[in-house]
Amino acid sequence: MNSVLLKALAAALMLGAVGSVAQAEVKEMWSLTGFSHPESVDFDLAHGVFYVSNIGGAPLDKDGNGFIAKVSRDGKMITQKWIEGLNAPKGIVMQGTKMWVSDIDQLVEIDTATGKVTQKYDAKGAVFLNDTAVDTEGNVYVSDIAKSTIWKMSNGKMEIWYNTPDNLHINGLRVIRGDKLLVAGWGRGMHDDGSTDSLGNLFTVNLKTKEMKNLGDGRAVGNIDGLERDYHGGYLVTDWVKGGLIDVKKDGSFKVLMPLKPGSADLDVMDNGHEAIVPHMLEDAVSAYHIDNADLK
Repeated sequence: MNSVLLKALAAALMLGAVGSVAQAEVKEMWSLTGFSHPESVDFDLAHGVFYVSNIGGAPLDKDGNGFIAKVSRDGKMITQKWIEGLNAPKGIVMQGTKMWVSDIDQLVEIDTATGKVTQKYDAKGAVFLNDTAVDTEGNVYVSDIAKSTIWKMSNGKMEIWYNTPDNLHINGLRVIRGDKLLVAGWGRGMHDDGSTDSLGNLFTVNLKTKEMKNLGDGRAVGNIDGLERDYHGGYLVTDWVKGGLIDVKKDGSFKVLMPLKPGSADLDVMDNGHEAIVPHMLEDAVSAYHIDNADLK
């Protein structure tokens, strides 16, 4: 798995998500370049800005080239390298003035008020830490797509919290209803080029009992990366390998709202799910899209 690099993933244009394609319009609001393999975007309510993680080089290289960019609400670059000296930062989640960022085999804590890295927590044995999520008690969850595990940081200590079954490589994470972790599968049987033997789906893991349940009928959606709520009770996800913005309902059915280029990564949503902000990792760009109500009916 240590050969899972950006170029190999980009070449893995296998058959992606299959579903009905929505006919309604999704409009691009703005698009911004000037990034270096942007992986995740998250909005800071306290300061009214987006933070964008930039891998900088290959996603497993500890080269110090990774950084966090700061972008205005309307898509203007404020500070390209607001936080520097990271390796290959990926998933971002906010908790008040704290920002948590995954970085290969570490969880990085950043104080957004000062713009300083305050702590780094080692995940010994982790290979490819990816998305992050935080629960109501302040525990942070981090997916390791390479090892199909979920780590938990609690009271300053990182431990493996959950092993996904059947080698189901995972990416996106989101805490829902305060008691469940929604998990986005990349797919089973991940190869060195990023392709999988089967496509991934969404499922939940109970935060107390660790009981796993598929979302709806558990149908395959794609090589799922980003995971956020939509405006009508479902979820917006991105397919990294094929590219695309997809709406998944609670019953597991889905629509491809907009085809996108490969590298569609860890999105954020605004305007109650009517706006999706998507990093385009292989294009070194971030774009915002307005989603009309009709798109999700």
